[in-house]
Amino acid sequence: MKRSEPPSITVFTPTYQRADTLPRAYESLRAQTCLDFEWLIVDDGSTDGTGELVRGWIAEDPPFSIRYLYQENSGKHVADNRAAIEARAELIATLDSDDRYLPTTIASFLEIWRAIPPGERDSFSGAVALCALEDGTIVGDPFPEDVLDATYAELVTVHRVGGDKVGFGRVDVVRRHPYPVFEGERLVAEAIQSAQIGRAYRLRCVNQVLKVNDYREGGLTERMSELLQDNPRTAMALEGELLIDETSRAQKLKRHAKLFRYALHARRPLDVFRLSTSRTLAVLGMPAGAALYARDRASRRR
Repeated sequence: MKRSEPPSITVFTPTYQRADTLPRAYESLRAQTCLDFEWLIVDDGSTDGTGELVRGWIAEDPPFSIRYLYQENSGKHVADNRAAIEARAELIATLDSDDRYLPTTIASFLEIWRAIPPGERDSFSGAVALCALEDGTIVGDPFPEDVLDATYAELVTVHRVGGDKVGFGRVDVVRRHPYPVFEGERLVAEAIQSAQIGRAYRLRCVNQVLKVNDYREGGLTERMSELLQDNPRTAMALEGELLIDETSRAQKLKRHAKLFRYALHARRPLDVFRLSTSRTLAVLGMPAGAALYARDRASRRR
């Protein structure tokens, strides 16, 4: 029997032309040991029968609520913003259409959140844990401690933790920090939102595998360099956000070079000074940025 009161977690799945992989996510949710969640699917304009597939699952009357929302193809970042508005739970977690949760993932999410003392939860935006491949290989870097409370900036600049992670966030916080939307651009740069939220909140980081990733050929991870070039204003916003928290002068200079690189792709070179944290470093980074831009153009012509 489905719960009548709001669930504790909204599991959000953005999808586009993934009717072939979406059953993987669905089956992993049906296998959950804790059913205190809803599944919110935002379809970004699929034409491969995704809607019919999901409506068939809804007709099966699974032991959790499924909500299916369709939008004209606008990009994953628009789907993410919509999901934050539509979520009915206190917490929201993203499950991509080609990944799967472990059977205990939802239960673990709630256990991790409730382990934070109630009086301290207002200072946390959510929690993150580890991902693995099907063969058990950990994706990216584990955290330096099995349970670590840190800001996003500390994870990136102090602990140097990289690689995909799985987790959840507070819906009220996510709603206050939507992804920027630029006309004609479709890329979602998750670090933009993470950096903004991370300046005001901590994350609870746990060395526990809670999601299995399937990196498909031609997926976002594989095509990221070209995607940043094709979505240059988003790339500029990303570099501008990361600049704010960068502590090393050498790293700041590299970020300024990338910022100018994407400003040239966007044909907005003067925007570098609007997003820069240092006019001097902005000027010093221009030669390297111009070289990166030239390399991009040459590579795309091949």
